[in-house]
Amino acid sequence: MRTVREVSGTSWPMLTRTNYGEWAVTMKVKLRARRLWNAIDKGTDNEEDDMSAMETILAAVPTEYREPLGAKKTAKEAWEAIVAMRVGSDRAKKATAQLLKQEYANLKFKDGESAHQLRCSQGHLAFKAIPKVFRSDIPSPPNSRGRQTLGQATTQ
Repeated sequence: MRTVREVSGTSWPMLTRTNYGEWAVTMKVKLRARRLWNAIDKGTDNEEDDMSAMETILAAVPTEYREPLGAKKTAKEAWEAIVAMRVGSDRAKKATAQLLKQEYANLKFKDGESAHQLRCSQGHLAFKAIPKVFRSDIPSPPNSRGRQTLGQATTQ
């Protein structure tokens, strides 16, 4: 018989759109400390371990994830579903980064363009590289005439 030690006051990290890496590492450590990681990593026939691992996963994800993850047969399947969601997100980020790199590589002076206009183009490209979650705190770069364009203006 194996004993799972529950630590009083334990709080589970909450998965968000932006913290998957940190969340996954913290969850693995906490699950290992409670001897539940094998239920996720390798799967288990021990229903008690599987349900304890599933309970832990469901406690650490947003409410909207609980129903679809809770419907999985095992904690291993639930974990793999989270990984699959995040891998898709990472692929999209990498594709976007690749496009931005290509745009940067193609930045050149155009006929009749001033150095200021080129710097503005570089600023717009840099602004596009900032993750959207941070953009609301950053004023938009000005257009080539030094003004913010309609839709880019920030409230002051």
